[in-house]
Amino acid sequence: MRIEIDPVGAAPLESVVLFLFPNILSERLFGDDSRSYFTIHPKRFRRGRMELTSLTTADGVALPWTGIDVSRPDGRGGVVLLPPGTAIRASLPEAATGTITLVARFEVHVPERFGTFSWYERDLFLTGGWYPLVAARTAAGEWDLKADFPRVDTTVELDLPSDHWALVADSLTPPGEGENGRRIAKAEVRDRPHVLLLVADSLYVKQGEGVRVLQPEKAPAHARRARHAAEEALVFLGERRVFTSSSGGAPSDTLLYEAPLTRELTFHDAPVGVFSCRAYRVLPFLKRYHDVHIARAAIAEKLRDRIYANEPGDDAAWVLDAVVWHLALEFQAKQHKGMRDVRDYARPFSFLPAVDLVLNTPDFPFSAEYYDNW
Repeated sequence: MRIEIDPVGAAPLESVVLFLFPNILSERLFGDDSRSYFTIHPKRFRRGRMELTSLTTADGVALPWTGIDVSRPDGRGGVVLLPPGTAIRASLPEAATGTITLVARFEVHVPERFGTFSWYERDLFLTGGWYPLVAARTAAGEWDLKADFPRVDTTVELDLPSDHWALVADSLTPPGEGENGRRIAKAEVRDRPHVLLLVADSLYVKQGEGVRVLQPEKAPAHARRARHAAEEALVFLGERRVFTSSSGGAPSDTLLYEAPLTRELTFHDAPVGVFSCRAYRVLPFLKRYHDVHIARAAIAEKLRDRIYANEPGDDAAWVLDAVVWHLALEFQAKQHKGMRDVRDYARPFSFLPAVDLVLNTPDFPFSAEYYDNW
């Protein structure tokens, strides 16, 4: 990985802080007990980790690094210390005031598990930090380990078997001819905090009106339902005259991927709409409760860039979550008049702190995967 870091503020840059997120999975997640164990691990716990084998400047000068203690809220009013190696600080040979370039070599060990950082059956599915992520900085240029990751431009080159599918962010590469049975898939990812990666030896694509549904296992009924819900959500946005394109050009297809997830239905900040393989595998009259999550994914995909442009600070993810949920629930009310969900039944008990926490605390990208979500 070649990393270019631009200056922020007037202070010279003396060190670089990188997050190596797979090391969070080197231990069982906090709160991963006997009740939740099999919702994450299909067979047994397997460790994930990232090994940084070298970190140098562009001209080959090796940089020494040390681990940094990183803590996160435990959901119970305290904090939990993340496993060692989750974040590191590397010292530069001399203070820099301009753009610096680093070269990192690393190996990622992906565990067999359910979730957004997983190897399951024949699919590799990685939504967040599968490569070293540069930490955020304050306006003065100081490293900020608690802030959201900055949005960056990334170029990805992927060496993979020629008979495999690859999805990098929202760029889908189908199987094709390659030399010696292999080929290079390239993708340009602009202004994103992280890059989604999916590699699969088989993938089923259901094309709709401005919507494509990707499935690792062919389930036509699920794909049709998800595609229909997403299409209806886009029609709803059009009727509401909601802004849907930041570029003014022809809008791209909305991508939905049915992932091996058991804990979440969608991720509002993912570059494609991700929904659980358990969605729609319920009684027919309950399927409508999953439609709102598919709509949420489609709406977020259309509004994300616009909201991030208007909210350049750390509040963008929260604003996006609030706006998307508001519109998705309006869509649900329009499609299924009078439908209530568990939040409506629980609201009279919101004076209890535990219920209030569930009803009124917004989520943030990947919180459940990395820190557990209470």
